[in-house]
Parts: sequence; structure tokens; C-alpha cells
Amino acid sequence: MKKDLIEIIRNENLEIGCKKVRIEIQREAMIGISKEDSILEAIKQREIAKSQGREFRDYSNISNFSKLPDLLKPLDTGITDDEFQVYKDFNSIPYPDIEAQVLRDTEKLLDDEDEKAPEPVLPIPNKNNRIIADRFIKL
Repeated sequence: MKKDLIEIIRNENLEIGCKKVRIEIQREAMIGISKEDSILEAIKQREIAKSQGREFRDYSNISNFSKLPDLLKPLDTGITDDEFQVYKDFNSIPYPDIEAQVLRDTEKLLDDEDEKAPEPVLPIPNKNNRIIADRFIKL
């Protein structure tokens, strides 16, 4: 009974924590976007194209594309459904290290009720480790 209660509370806390992280990251991202002139200009150009009923195409990076091999150059038609599915599948890859650590910490708490369970160890995001942003931001 006690183990079931702890598991329910742990799962709810994880869900609440993840939601709060996602909301805070989205809030900070929107603040950053609202201050970035180049992003605001790109949004404006897209809105103009949409209001005129035409498809928006961003050619600002076209010079970079010329350096790519032909197989990697973007097509005017965009990506296929199969290619898009690859991105969706990659985005849905779970992060078992975090989940495994939380499970180990919970098991330690249940097994050693008299001892204090260790704090969960979560990776610190940085420019090389975008676990939180990649997992929770869905823009």
C-alpha cells in the first residue's frame, strides 16, 4: 500500500515538474523571440505571404546550401512524409537515463525507509546537452 502511494506521488510529481519545466522554457523562449528583430521580421514575412495566399520561402540561407552535397540540399518541394516521420520518431526517443535514475532513487527510498533517499541526478543542459529543451519544447 505504501509503495503504491509513493509510486503514484512520484509519477504525479514527475508529470507536474515536467509541465512546469516545459511552461518555463516556452515562456523564456517567447520572451527571447519577442526581442529578436530577425525573428520578428521572419514572422512578418511569413504572415504577409500567408495573407497573400502564397507559400513562404526563405532564401536567406541559400548561399549555405550551395556548399552541401546534392543529396543533402533541400528541395523546393520540402520534405516527404517519410522524411518528416524520421524527425518525429527522433523527437519521441525517450531518455532512459533520467527515468532509470528516478526509478533507482525511488527504489532506494522504498528499500531503505529509515535512510534518506539521494537527490535525483539530472543532466545540466548546456550548448552540447539540450535534453530538456529537445524533450519538452514543441513549437
